[in-house]
Amino acid sequence: MNVDPTADRERRLHFLTRRLAAAQKRWSLFADGDRVLLGLSGGMDSVTLLHLLARWRRVAPFDFALAALHVEFAEAQGSGERRGRLEDLCGGLDVPLAFAAAEPDQGPPAGVRPAHPCFRCARERRRLLFGHAAQHGYGKLALAHHLDDAAETVLMNLLFQGGLAGMPPRRDFFDGRVALVRPLLLAEKSEIARAAATLGFPFVPCLCDRAALGLGSERDRAREILRSLGRHSRTAKRHLLRVSLAAGDGAARPGTGPAGQHQDPPLPRLSHRHAGPVHGADVPGRWGERHQRKHLREPLHARLGTAALRRRHHRGRQLGHGQRDQEAVRGAGDGHRPARLGLTGTGRSGGG
Repeated sequence: MNVDPTADRERRLHFLTRRLAAAQKRWSLFADGDRVLLGLSGGMDSVTLLHLLARWRRVAPFDFALAALHVEFAEAQGSGERRGRLEDLCGGLDVPLAFAAAEPDQGPPAGVRPAHPCFRCARERRRLLFGHAAQHGYGKLALAHHLDDAAETVLMNLLFQGGLAGMPPRRDFFDGRVALVRPLLLAEKSEIARAAATLGFPFVPCLCDRAALGLGSERDRAREILRSLGRHSRTAKRHLLRVSLAAGDGAARPGTGPAGQHQDPPLPRLSHRHAGPVHGADVPGRWGERHQRKHLREPLHARLGTAALRRRHHRGRQLGHGQRDQEAVRGAGDGHRPARLGLTGTGRSGGG
């Protein structure tokens, strides 16, 4: 079946726009009159976010200004070609574009173990982005981190650092003058990839020479763990994001916390079908308590064992009601849970 490329692109971008709008509704990432600076690396995620913000700017219920900044590294190959492509892209979307040159890598001091190349690259990008935003009066700095990035960060910190630090949807810096926001935090990488494939932009991966060395990182190992979950990875990623937000790692809706602090809105409780080994543990009210106690009990065959269960059943068929109740009471002294009894004693047996 032939698919119209234009219609397919509009449908996929519209789907991601709804993800962006959901993040805005939950965390109030943007406000009327904001000046937004987008960190544009030229990769798939940032270019897709550029298209989404440019589209959303026309239909959003408030006005905001949008600009982009690209950080160039002298050691990266093909930076000139990338610059021309980004200028054409931003010119077609009517988004001002600026460039910042990163300082050359001087290497670690003597006797200090060198950091991973990606760590140094990310730190330098962050420094230049924040500096440009604060210098030119941009109140919001938008990054294209998505759900997969957030889940990998939480899992990486949990396994290798012993904490639940993650990627908050919003965090303020410089006494609130610049807020870092992540509009794509509710979108999966696969969703972004499908939309990016319809844009027709020649995405360029990391051009750093050291990126081709195949150096493994903790993030790579966390990504492999999530990938090994197969069809359960989507639920796991959402739960990891939810745990990091519930742990108070991120700030969300401004002005809701005491003393000017930001607090994330309360997250909905998990469905009792996904609450873990004890089903119904998160269900409030008396029904939830009864449901939890019910599932905390061990099954009868696990308590008595198969042979003991057969002997008890056979003995129960031969005894009267009164003797059966007495057997149940004696069994309780051996650690077994007694059966639910009615009227006991000779009154019950005599009426049988």
